[in-house]
Amino acid sequence: ARLRAMDVSDPAAPVELDSVPVPFSWTYSLWADGDTLYVNGEGLLHRFDTSDPSALTPTGPQLVGCSGRVTTSDTHLQLACSGAPRAVELPFETPWGSTPVGIGIGTYDLAVWGDYAYVATGQAVEVYDVADPKEPVRTTKFHGFNGFNTSLLVVGDFLVVGEHPKIRVRSLAADPAAPPVVASLDSSGLSSSYLAMAGDRLLVASSQQELGISDFSDPTDPGPV
Repeated sequence: ARLRAMDVSDPAAPVELDSVPVPFSWTYSLWADGDTLYVNGEGLLHRFDTSDPSALTPTGPQLVGCSGRVTTSDTHLQLACSGAPRAVELPFETPWGSTPVGIGIGTYDLAVWGDYAYVATGQAVEVYDVADPKEPVRTTKFHGFNGFNTSLLVVGDFLVVGEHPKIRVRSLAADPAAPPVVASLDSSGLSSSYLAMAGDRLLVASSQQELGISDFSDPTDPGPV
């Protein structure tokens, strides 16, 4: 397995700048913070210096025990670990905090908005108050359309929740501890494994190897392109 740096200034013709071997075969997520790239692969969080994209350099150390999404909240990384959301102070040395996830068949995704972290466990989305990163407190949880949640995305003041076969939009500004549903989007039967934004378009990557694109210019009224 390898980590590759690509020049995508021309999206139609990406150019590889560097390729370095990595000690894992599966990458769960990447997070860039300035010239530092965090790579979450097979239960280890690796760190690379990307100040020169043509010469990727591992800087360490490694953290053990996480295999989910990595995102950031102010001065901390938020990690969706298997069964235990954690916060790690930047630059990281030692993981902070460990609060067991109450239900679910795994930890699929993580999103952060202000002092709140949202964890998709498969069977529910659990909400944590992370104002004190060392002591996360679960405030509530909510279930999906048919009890299966695998992907999350914060877009402005909204939380997009990938459910099967629906995508729900929840208002974080209304109540971040228990965000209400303000819109629903049919994902055409696709299981939304990953969500991303491109301009005002919501991209939905499915486990069926298909890509759905929706108009998200108004998060309260999403629709087909």
